[in-house]
Amino acid sequence: MMKTAYKVPEHLTIPPSSVFYLAFGAQAGLDYLTFQRRIAIIAGQDGWIAIIIAALVMHIGIWFMYALLNREQTDLITINKRMFGSIIGGIFNSVLIINFLFVGALSVRLYAEIIKIWIFPDLKISILIFLLLLLAYYIVSGGFRVIVGFFLFAQLSIALIVIYVNLMPYYYPSNLLPVWSHNMTELFEASWSMLPSYLGIEALLIFYPFIKHGKKAQTWSHWGNVVTMVIYLMAFIFSIMFYSLEQLKEEQWPILTLFKFVELPFMERVEFIGASFQLFRLVPLLSLYAWMAIQSTKLQFHFSKRKTLPLALVLILVCSLAFKDTEKVMVFYRIASYFGFALIFLYVPILFLISKFKGAVKS
Repeated sequence: MMKTAYKVPEHLTIPPSSVFYLAFGAQAGLDYLTFQRRIAIIAGQDGWIAIIIAALVMHIGIWFMYALLNREQTDLITINKRMFGSIIGGIFNSVLIINFLFVGALSVRLYAEIIKIWIFPDLKISILIFLLLLLAYYIVSGGFRVIVGFFLFAQLSIALIVIYVNLMPYYYPSNLLPVWSHNMTELFEASWSMLPSYLGIEALLIFYPFIKHGKKAQTWSHWGNVVTMVIYLMAFIFSIMFYSLEQLKEEQWPILTLFKFVELPFMERVEFIGASFQLFRLVPLLSLYAWMAIQSTKLQFHFSKRKTLPLALVLILVCSLAFKDTEKVMVFYRIASYFGFALIFLYVPILFLISKFKGAVKS
């Protein structure tokens, strides 16, 4: 087993347990607001089965990532250069950097669309995105541990679960019946459609060296994936009990629309809270992708992170403003998600096999 190419100072590392809310926070992004419609169209009321299948598949992906990282004891950028040399490895790394920036741009644009649709219809999206990127600049400038702290703070968004309790009189459990009325082809198709909602955990491939005793973090990553599954199950089951199946198939923003029916004595438009609380999900996620881009750039091209951060955020701004409407954002969001799927389930296993083969040859 080869030693890591660089050593992260201990005061910059995080404990293995921190990976739990990093994994959950990176996975349960803004797709949480829309996935119900997508799987309801394919698997109807059996969509909850697809959520479980997709989570089990993602556990396999997490195992492969740790198998590679624990063996090589470094991040994916260094592994690429180690496996393929500076030129080919550099090309692969450049693709990863572009992907991180692209996903960051899609995430911030999607959030801006949510705010425009649900709260401020006349809002200039460019202004909101600029302000969010300023906040991301402040967070990323503080370093990786600050980003991790914001992921912990982001768990406050889980408090929105109490909204589901408020809607108990409107639920129809019979909407979940009959159980398993769809064939395996439909369930696997729905699971395939659900897999992108579990992505984000691939950030581990970049921040692994920042984990103190990285091998011990694997269990926490798996538990983070379990919590993500539970959150998705709750969101889908409550949505299918609240809407009829045909209504859910037509509803683009099931969770936010559901909030419109909540009645609180001190607030009329509860969906404003739901839309605003997504900021807790977006900001650390945007900061993480920006950090991954500049960290990868530093490892590949040896540029200072402080100098590349403003450039990275400008590129995210320009890219996010290039999209014309929500539909195009969602289409590209899905494409970027499948790139993440290929990274975890195709590229990482191939690297793991190459690593094992090289180790066997040396032995």
